[in-house]
Amino acid sequence: MTSNTRIDVTDVNNPVFIAEKQNIKIEIPVNKNVAHETQNKKSFTKTLDGVTFYNGISMYPKKH
Repeated sequence: MTSNTRIDVTDVNNPVFIAEKQNIKIEIPVNKNVAHETQNKKSFTKTLDGVTFYNGISMYPKKH
């Protein structure tokens, strides 16, 4: 199975990377250190090691 990915720029000041596969959805907002995961209608937030960066084309996680 493949996953669908996109960058949602509906709110241009707060883009969000979205990945979906079957019943799992992960949302990673730009300039924040969190990822929101929804699986089987249950949602949780995970803390990431760094913030994500968006250059207007691609999104990158911060590497240490």
